[in-house]
Amino acid sequence: MDGITKSFLATQLDEAMAMAASSDLVRLAVIGGPELLVAEFRCRGLVRSVAGNIEEADHFVVGFHFAADYLRRVRPPEVLTWIEPASIWHPNIGGPRSPTGICIGNITPATPLVDLLYRVYELISWQSFTPVEYDALNIDACSWARANLHRFPIDGRPLRWRGSLADPAFMPDPALPGSLLDSMEIVG
Repeated sequence: MDGITKSFLATQLDEAMAMAASSDLVRLAVIGGPELLVAEFRCRGLVRSVAGNIEEADHFVVGFHFAADYLRRVRPPEVLTWIEPASIWHPNIGGPRSPTGICIGNITPATPLVDLLYRVYELISWQSFTPVEYDALNIDACSWARANLHRFPIDGRPLRWRGSLADPAFMPDPALPGSLLDSMEIVG
């Protein structure tokens, strides 16, 4: 990776860390360097239970990989990877067509990391989704979404949201198991 790309990614990481520090809804972990990151979102979104019910959840993890040529060329399936939960329910995420896929729309070379984080958050919280099957990764979730528009957004808080202990309805459940990020180098 050349010096310009390294400098760009270091700046992007600094900006994303600052954004994460101002939010109770996202945390970041670096895996070996700024070209490989994991983001944990603690917002409300939807999953499909084993029984087939659509239910709310509040823990989602996405991987970000920035190739050496990210400033010149982008291959979206290589930039974003859905990690967990596998049962995510969203037209733009996962599904039988692409279990680890996530489509946030067009990603141009050098798209800032903070922009990518916002776009992923908007999908998870159902502030954004594709309403047409031919453009969806999960066709069943797309059809379901059109019939349930009254439910959206699932989580309307801004990504830079700061909660308070006086508002437990929006805080993660402390009884939940530890997160994947707890075993990584947390940077924000």
